Amino acid sequence: MQEEIKQFGNRIFTDDYPKGYYFGQRAFGFPLNPKLRENLDIIKDSVLNKRNDFLIIIDGRVGEGKTTLATQIAKYLNPKNSLSKVCFHQPQLLKAFKEAKKGDVIMLDEAIDINSRSAMSQWNKDVMKILAKIRSKQLFIIFNLPSIFDLDRSIALHRASMLIHCYSPSFGKKGYFKAYFQKEIKLLYILGKKYYTYAKPYPNFQGTFSACFCLNEEEYERKKQASIHSEEATTIFMTAHQQRNIFIRYIRERLKMSYVDIAKLDPSGISPNAIGRICRGERGAYADSSDLEQNDIGGEKNE
Repeated sequence: MQEEIKQFGNRIFTDDYPKGYYFGQRAFGFPLNPKLRENLDIIKDSVLNKRNDFLIIIDGRVGEGKTTLATQIAKYLNPKNSLSKVCFHQPQLLKAFKEAKKGDVIMLDEAIDINSRSAMSQWNKDVMKILAKIRSKQLFIIFNLPSIFDLDRSIALHRASMLIHCYSPSFGKKGYFKAYFQKEIKLLYILGKKYYTYAKPYPNFQGTFSACFCLNEEEYERKKQASIHSEEATTIFMTAHQQRNIFIRYIRERLKMSYVDIAKLDPSGISPNAIGRICRGERGAYADSSDLEQNDIGGEKNE
C-alpha cells in the first residue's frame, strides 16, 4: 500500500519541509511540476502493479540541480527513500540492487568525474552488466550524469524510459528542465550526439523545479566525499589504464616499437611523451595526453 502524501494545493510533503527549509521557499513543502507528477504516477503504477523496472536519466551541466531534482523525484516515488539507496560508483550500485526491495528508488549519482574515454567505456560496461542482472525487481532507477550522449547506446536507447535534461535559460537562472520519453530519447540521441546538442526533437513537456534537497545534505556530502576517495572507486577507474599500460610496456619490450608508433595504436589520443612515462613507470603514467598530471578520479561536484 502506497503511503499518503500530505499536500496543500500544488505543494507536497507539507509536513516534512517547514517554511525556511530551502532557499526561496514560499510555503510548507515544495511544488512538483504537475505534468511531471502526472507521469510519475503512471510510472509508479507500472512498476508497483505490473512488475516492471523504470530507468530515469537526469542529465545537465554541473550545478544545474540534477541531484536536487533527483531527490525530489525519489521522494515522490517512495516517501521512505533514504541516503542508503544513493550510490556513487558501481560496487555501491550492485550492493544496493542486491538489497533492494519492491518499490525502492536506487540513485546512481555522478560524484566521480569520468574524464577519459577508456574510463567511460569501462563505466558503461559495468553498468550494463548490473542492469542485466536485476531484470524485473520492480525498482525505480535514477542515473544522474553530465550528458545522456556519454551513455552506451544500448542503455540510452533500450533501457532508459525517461530523460530529464536540467538547464539554465540564462546565466544564474537555474531550476529548469525538459523531459523526453522513449521515442524522443532515440531521436535526440541520434540527432544530437555528434555535437552534444538538445535542439531536436522538442521535449514532451518542460517546466521548473525548486531548490528543495530531499535528503540530509550534510550526510549526503559526507557519503559522497567518502565514496570519491574510497579504494573501490580508485580501483574501478584505474583498471582500464592499468590494462592499457601493461599492454604498452609489453609491446615496447617485445616488439621494440617507438613511442610514436605505440601512440598511433591507442585510439584515446595518448601522446608519445605519455607513452614514455608509462614505459619508465614514472609518476603520472595513468594520465591522459591532454593533461599528464591530471588524475582520472575527479574532484568535488556540487549539485
